Amino acid sequence: MMHTIQTVQPRPELKQFVRCFAHREMMLGEQSFDLPFIASLEPILSFNFADQEVMNYADGRGHLVSAFHVLGPQSHMTRSAHFSGRVIDFGIFLTSLAPWQLFGIPPSILGDNDVAGDDLLGRAAGRLWARLADAKSFAERVCIAEQFLLPFALGHNKSSYISDSAAYLVRHSGSIRITELANKCSLSLRQYERRFAGELVLVRSVSHESPAFKWLLMQNAESQTVPE
Repeated sequence: MMHTIQTVQPRPELKQFVRCFAHREMMLGEQSFDLPFIASLEPILSFNFADQEVMNYADGRGHLVSAFHVLGPQSHMTRSAHFSGRVIDFGIFLTSLAPWQLFGIPPSILGDNDVAGDDLLGRAAGRLWARLADAKSFAERVCIAEQFLLPFALGHNKSSYISDSAAYLVRHSGSIRITELANKCSLSLRQYERRFAGELVLVRSVSHESPAFKWLLMQNAESQTVPE
C-alpha cells in the first residue's frame, strides 16, 4: 500500500483563517484504510479527485461523501472515513471560526456533522472543485485555494462583538460569564446584549441566501415545534 501526505502553511494573509493545506495520495489495491476522526475544533474543506471515501458513523449509518465536502468540528469521535481503491485528496484545514468569518456559515451547522460543499458555497463549490481537479501538483492546488480564499479574507470584518466574543470563548474553553464578555467590550450588560442581538440580525440578513443557513433555520423551526 502506498500512502503519502504533504502539508504546507498558508500565506500570511490567510493565517488567521487557515491552519494548513494538505494532500493525501493512496494506492490501496485490494486493501482498505479506515481513518477515525477524533475530537477537534478545526473544520476541514475536503476535496476528492479519485475514488470517494465512505463516511461511517458510530450509530451504524454510512454514506458516500460528496467530491467536495466539509467536515465540521467534533465534540467527540463520532465517525470514521473508509478509503479503498485509489485516493487523491486535498484538504484545507480551517481555524475554528473561519467558516463564520469567511462565509457567514453559523458554527452550529457544522458541529459533529459533514456537509456537501455545494450546500455551503452554492455554485462556487463546483467551480472550485473543477479548478483543483485540473491542477497538476499540490503546489498548484494550494495557489488555486489561496486565490479563492483571499477575497473572503480581505473582505472580512476584523472586529465585531460576535467575532470578538466567540474568539474569547474559544480561548477560555467556553467557561465565561456574559458579564465578563461585556466588560471585555467596555459595555454594560444591557448594552452588550443589545449590540450582540443587533449583529445577529445583520449576520442573518447577510447569510440568508446560503442553502446551509436556510437548512439551519428549518432545523431550528422544527426543534421549536410543540407536538400536539
